[in-house]
Amino acid sequence: MCNTIFRAVILTTAVCVASLNASAAEKWNSLRSKNLLVVGNATEAQLRAAASDLEQFREAYLAVFTDTMKTATVPTVVVVFRTDEAYRPFKPLAENGPAAVTGYFQAAEEINYISLVAGQPVPKAVYHQYAHALTRDLPTSIPLWFTEGIAEFYTTFEIVNKEKVYSLGQKIPPHMDLLKKNPFIPLEELFATDRSSPLYNETQRTSAFYAQSWALVNYLLVGLNSTRQAELGEFLRLMTQGKRAAEAFQTAFKTDYKSMLAELDYYVRERSDWPPKGGPLKAKNDIEKDMKGRALTEAESEFYAGDLLLHMSRLPEAESHLKQATTLDPKLAMAQSAMGFLRYRQDNIPDAVSYLKKAAETDPKNHLAHYYYAFVLDKSANNVLDDLEIKRTELGKAIELVPQYVPAYELLAYLNITSDLDYNGTLELLQKANSYAPGNMNIRFLIAQVLVKKKDLDQADKFLQLVINSSAEPGLREGAQNLSTYISRQRFTDEKQREQDEERARRDAEEAAVKPAPAPAATPAAAPPAPEVAVTPVPSAPSVASPTGPPPRNGELVLVNPAKPRPQGSKQQGFMTLVDCRDGITISVKASSGIRKFHAADPSRVEFVSYVPAVSTSISCGVVQGNGLPVIITYAPTPEGPNAGTLLMVEFVEK
Repeated sequence: MCNTIFRAVILTTAVCVASLNASAAEKWNSLRSKNLLVVGNATEAQLRAAASDLEQFREAYLAVFTDTMKTATVPTVVVVFRTDEAYRPFKPLAENGPAAVTGYFQAAEEINYISLVAGQPVPKAVYHQYAHALTRDLPTSIPLWFTEGIAEFYTTFEIVNKEKVYSLGQKIPPHMDLLKKNPFIPLEELFATDRSSPLYNETQRTSAFYAQSWALVNYLLVGLNSTRQAELGEFLRLMTQGKRAAEAFQTAFKTDYKSMLAELDYYVRERSDWPPKGGPLKAKNDIEKDMKGRALTEAESEFYAGDLLLHMSRLPEAESHLKQATTLDPKLAMAQSAMGFLRYRQDNIPDAVSYLKKAAETDPKNHLAHYYYAFVLDKSANNVLDDLEIKRTELGKAIELVPQYVPAYELLAYLNITSDLDYNGTLELLQKANSYAPGNMNIRFLIAQVLVKKKDLDQADKFLQLVINSSAEPGLREGAQNLSTYISRQRFTDEKQREQDEERARRDAEEAAVKPAPAPAATPAAAPPAPEVAVTPVPSAPSVASPTGPPPRNGELVLVNPAKPRPQGSKQQGFMTLVDCRDGITISVKASSGIRKFHAADPSRVEFVSYVPAVSTSISCGVVQGNGLPVIITYAPTPEGPNAGTLLMVEFVEK
């Protein structure tokens, strides 16, 4: 089967906080397998068993992607608790207390955590999310139905025949019941679903989406004696090349949507036998012989307990453990680093920077300490140029220590782009990151931005089309579309300028041919034509549409007054000094009271109005030159957090 690409980001936030009476002071052990770090208060034998199960699942899952098995760009830590009672204080929280689970997967951009109860089977939900984590860096434009369908397909993973063979493809009864009782989703709708679609976000419809995605993947991989498997591989290959779903489907399967849906309907409703498929596995003894174990110190145990809770957004409980860890061992850099990130989450920036600086100095070989230090310095800066060399140096150290750690490349590239530094070096940096994580669409978007800076518009647009046609987050695809629109307008402007230059040259030549040449002494020096001044948007900045042009696309800035009523909210007048286009849009304004930040997760919901010629075609992401642009901000105040409020409207005004 051909190589494929997936990227799944699972963001989970606990909605309530329970008291934590457990302590990590009891003996914890640690062992490292080929791909996992496993810790916990379970015995070493229990840690080995959990590691072996997950390593065998990884082997079976990635067997489909044989040419792309690489070291993960984000590490995974497994925490194994000896009993359900010991696990209880660390379980995800439901409305009435700890959830009734025996395992949980907590994903983040910089590290993944899996928590389990020793001796219990790995929950199917953990297998599902671990499958997403394993394939987050593979080449992608693969549609959402396939990434979710194959993750569900692998929840049927079972180890049989004395732990040397695995089995896959069994029926999932809840999915079968739902499919048999309801009409199927048209394949046109299924294939067009992305993470912003109601089909993916509305509870009842989501169940149908998962069920049909699973059934279709099952049919294409193992149904009809796997006769469709090669065609599925071709379909995915075409998608990774940027082909649209309809074209790729027709080319690969040589049938239409209606006929394929009829095949699936028969497979689900009429077939009674679903024989499972499987394959050989590396024996557990062979997997475990290379594992190295040791006892953790009490400080290390407290750190892992606290860091797990920190990534579950249970900050008070996390603080209790992390404080204990830093008290027991002030030189434990990973605890200092986690404490710094906790303080950042609590909006205590001075303490956060202090802890992270100490962590980076205490253990220069801790790549996360360097990354967190640069990350917090950047997120808390009033200006992207603040501490720029420190941030770039720390990120360079993180990359040197762990070359496959892609988040460090992304942040360093962003700093270089917004600071107008070293385009060639930044392009090389991103190309290296892309080799580690070809499925990371943000890297491709950053590459496109550098290429626009280098005036290589054709190559930039090729990367943008890959992002636009991918299954990446809607906001990222919208940003890529905005930049592609800017490139189209720039090409149009360049072509018009070329035509004007040619016409001017033609007229000058005609005039020179009919007029006698004046005496040299009487000829004043010809003044060059006045250059046209344009405001060039930094890539990923929303475009400003001309009032005489076509209607603006979603997310573009509008030059004219909006037709709809002004949004109601508080006002802030000052000078816009920075436009941060990550995670939506954040605008920094220098006011009499200091720098204030205003954020909007969705730029398309913000009204942009200009009354001045200085903003006539676009604005730029990054630092605003000079003293900034005078603006009036309309916003909805937020009582907590790093931002003064939610951005509603930006008006560009005279000084």
